[in-house]
Amino acid sequence: MDIKILQESFTEIESNSKEFARLFYQNLFLDYPKIKNLFENVEIEQQEKKLMTVFIVTIGNLHNRTYLNKLLKSLGKRHLKYGVSVDEYQLLGNTLIKTLKSFLGSKWSQKLENAWRQAYQLIVQIMLEGSEAEQKPTNDRSFPLPSLVEKLRLEAIAKRCLRNGNSLTEVKYKLLEDYYFKNLTLKIGEKKTLEKIAELLQRIIQTELNSEQIQLTVIGNDK
Repeated sequence: MDIKILQESFTEIESNSKEFARLFYQNLFLDYPKIKNLFENVEIEQQEKKLMTVFIVTIGNLHNRTYLNKLLKSLGKRHLKYGVSVDEYQLLGNTLIKTLKSFLGSKWSQKLENAWRQAYQLIVQIMLEGSEAEQKPTNDRSFPLPSLVEKLRLEAIAKRCLRNGNSLTEVKYKLLEDYYFKNLTLKIGEKKTLEKIAELLQRIIQTELNSEQIQLTVIGNDK
């Protein structure tokens, strides 16, 4: 990875950070409308500032791998609770390259694209390491209650599926594939685990209905 060319190209972006961030999210929502679900109840201007802060700190510390690992693993843990998937990281990467190419214009080159793709791949790899560390199941025979981060992560997955129009049955079995509920199945069986999932969904649906974010027709999709 050519750190020098990355940092040189980022100088122009950093000096026009507001414009770049605005263009990034415009491209993201235009190309992948469904990804807007990840940004519900988020003030987009604040999100734009956070995006540029991450880029500024990351690009500025590419030589400092110890600090970078600590920063990005922590960021990966936070994104876990938002329910960001590996596929969605890929979409964000596509938008990043598209925005960089548009923003830098004639200064863009294949060499620069390769450097940015390598940098983004490194960023995602470290973030996913942070997510995996947070998800690592316990070896304790008594399966613990989910942590706050775990609850938020499971709720985020369920909410996103429901808002995308999945039936309750589809969401139940989607959650059953998650490592947390897989381990719970080993402890108490599939039937009781599905009951726990149903309790979780019941709470979420009631909350979402009160805020008018899930249509009533979703409830009728379950059999």
